[in-house]
Parts: sequence; C-alpha cells; structure tokens
Amino acid sequence: MSRTQRDISIAIVIMMLILLYFQFNDYQTQVERHENAIKFWTEEVPKVQEEYPEFSPKDAEEALAREEALYARQVQTIAIKSGLIVLVSGLAIAAVYYLPRRNIR
Repeated sequence: MSRTQRDISIAIVIMMLILLYFQFNDYQTQVERHENAIKFWTEEVPKVQEEYPEFSPKDAEEALAREEALYARQVQTIAIKSGLIVLVSGLAIAAVYYLPRRNIR
C-alpha cells in the first residue's frame, strides 16, 4: 500500500469515527428524550388525571405505547445508519486499496 493510499484510508477511518460519534450522540439524545417522555406519562399524567377526570387512563396508555414504538423505531434507525456508515467506509477503503492495482486503460 502506497503512502497516498494509506493516508486516504486513514482519512476515511477518521471520517467514519466522526460519523459514528454523531450517531452515538443522536442515540444518547433519543434515550434522554424517551426517559423524559416515560417519566411524564407515568408521573405527571396521573396528577393531571386527578385534576381533570375527563382525561382517561386509556389515553395515557395509548400514548405510552406510541412512545415505546417510536423509541424502538428510532433506535433501530440509528443502528442501521451506523452499520451503513461502517459498510460504506469499508468499501471506500477497499476501493482505495484495490482499484489502483488494476491496469485501467
């Protein structure tokens, strides 16, 4: 592997790590948002139900179920995007390494 190929590969790995860092931050944000939503629906909503009896517990249960489904979908999306980042980075490094070896005319 030539010096240029090595430098390009290192740059690709650094970019991959930066993108994975951003994905991790997105994941942490989603976890925090999810925890806050769960706390709201389990602690604050019963207080509201005491003040406003027309607010049914069924509404809170449905909202909690929607929140769980949304969180699962968002975490799955973050995992898929992270996997794609690693895959594309690996393919880019392979292209940097193998394409110059071929005699393309």
